[in-house]
Amino acid sequence: MKRIKFLLKGSEEEERWLNDYSRQGWELSNVGKYSYGFKKKENARNVNTNYPLNMNNSDSERIRLIQEYQIKNPPINVQYYFTTDKEKANSKNKEDIILSSKIATNMREKMVKLQLSWAILGVLLLMVMMLILTFSGAASQSSIGVLGALLSNPVFWVLFLIWLVGLTFILKASGYYKRIDEKYRLLTKNFSGSVLDIKFVTITSSDKNLNMDLVKDLGNWQLVSQKNGDFQYAVHTLISDNEIKQRVQTEVPDVKSVEFVKPVGFLWIP
Repeated sequence: MKRIKFLLKGSEEEERWLNDYSRQGWELSNVGKYSYGFKKKENARNVNTNYPLNMNNSDSERIRLIQEYQIKNPPINVQYYFTTDKEKANSKNKEDIILSSKIATNMREKMVKLQLSWAILGVLLLMVMMLILTFSGAASQSSIGVLGALLSNPVFWVLFLIWLVGLTFILKASGYYKRIDEKYRLLTKNFSGSVLDIKFVTITSSDKNLNMDLVKDLGNWQLVSQKNGDFQYAVHTLISDNEIKQRVQTEVPDVKSVEFVKPVGFLWIP
């Protein structure tokens, strides 16, 4: 049995999904880029994944390597294996989360480039079809010219449907990797190179100089203006409003209030 699924290789989410099938009597047999192979088996064994281990079938009688999947960028090997060894079946550690974050970031960047390439391909195909119909004389036979010839051409509709199915696949994958990238950036507090939301925050304080380095892991803070104890910041972050407010009030000294505002032109609207 084959299943197509967008999952981050070696992640906890992938491991849970594979073991849901194990509990249904389907044991993992092979792993592809976006596909997974299963075989029906009574008492199907649980699957574990790992990045750093270099194991083989002789390491332990309680470990059986299913497959080693190689990710090209970043260059990481993901190992899929069965085990009854509790030490080899531990939950993901900090290093695993960092590696998962790197893979997620790379996959998100790939999907952005693929969206652009697919859009360009669609425009090129449209232009080629229009040129073919124009020079073949088909356009002159239509009452509304090349557009009518294009819409009445079955080849155009076949190509358009293929392109549309591909676009749907790409957008679905892009949405998944965007969510998973944001998830791991929140876990690792690494926002470098990410497309971040901009939140505008007004912090009221009795201190003339706020030390925002105390909460720099929340995002990138930029001071917009300061007047009479009110500090207006633009913060580039993926963190929720509630968490930002709680952290700033508890970790930055002399903060009286934290309010989020929406900019309308040059105005600040609470």
